[in-house]
Amino acid sequence: KRFFSLQRHYYEDEKGRLFVHGGFDRTLPISEQRDLLWWDRKLWDQALSWESTKNENTGPLAMVDTFTEIFIGHTSTQFWGVDTPMHAANIWNLDTGGGWFGFVTVMDVDTKEFWQSDSAKELYPNFRGR
Repeated sequence: KRFFSLQRHYYEDEKGRLFVHGGFDRTLPISEQRDLLWWDRKLWDQALSWESTKNENTGPLAMVDTFTEIFIGHTSTQFWGVDTPMHAANIWNLDTGGGWFGFVTVMDVDTKEFWQSDSAKELYPNFRGR
């Protein structure tokens, strides 16, 4: 219990990059959020929507807090038929379905090079998904 109670809810590095499990409400300061950081899926949906409508006059995806990049998980890229990391606005979605039948992905956040495990389906052939 002590280990879990001491976990960080998010991490911001010296380059202004944010690392968070799920997402967050971009209309509120991140320091005022907690449960959303684990379960939010709206941020990724908003980034995809922004990406699909952007043009030369579109500014950045507006947020109360400013981050150079945001790295999230929790919402598998497989929902969009993709088994590699996805990028929209300044957000990278690294959840490639390792908890289901996809892959666990690790990314070098400086170069954006990534590596993936074998598929969960291959590693655990009798697994039926969560």
